[in-house]
Amino acid sequence: MIMGPTRVSDIMGKGETRCPYCVVGDNLYPMKVLRNGRLICEKCGHIVFPGDGAFRCPCPRCIAVNMSPRVRTIRRW
Repeated sequence: MIMGPTRVSDIMGKGETRCPYCVVGDNLYPMKVLRNGRLICEKCGHIVFPGDGAFRCPCPRCIAVNMSPRVRTIRRW
């Protein structure tokens, strides 16, 4: 099952930031924090810019979620 991206506050949580898509063992894969504050998953390329609600991640999994007919009817951009 592919889970959709969650709010940044959910992703950031407490401690290390994790990718909402990639699983390693029983945990989500840790995301790398870059100097500009961007978070990126080195496994799938998922990108998060904390505080930038207009940014849309171009990774294949986010595109699949955003193009899903079910999600499109819920969001009503």
